[in-house]
Amino acid sequence: MFFEVEKSIFCKGYKYMSGFNQIDDRCFQMVVARIAKFHFKEGKREEGFEELDLILNKQVRSARGFRGYITSFSCDQDNVAMILTMWEDNESFEDSKELFSSAIDKVKPLFERPPDVEHHRIDTVNFNP
Repeated sequence: MFFEVEKSIFCKGYKYMSGFNQIDDRCFQMVVARIAKFHFKEGKREEGFEELDLILNKQVRSARGFRGYITSFSCDQDNVAMILTMWEDNESFEDSKELFSSAIDKVKPLFERPPDVEHHRIDTVNFNP
């Protein structure tokens, strides 16, 4: 069972918990994510995504608290892509908002509509071989 303590730290009697940064033998700091679903104009997904990917690789990777990202293309909608960025804590997530807005402004002309953006707490990440 988890319990919340100051600064989004969760403790449990296990040495490892997916989706959390280990602080000591029992405590883990929460990892948070921004999930952005992009709706591009007809035929503009690849162009828009390439620009966003360039920004991720050049600017976001060096941002304080950045933990990683996952990108995906919808199999059901030809003009939809999703980018999930993971952040060490809420503070680094909040600090990244300006960088995110700047990236959005650069590709805005390629959007059919503004992206759907959500803030999540990562619970588990598991990639089986």
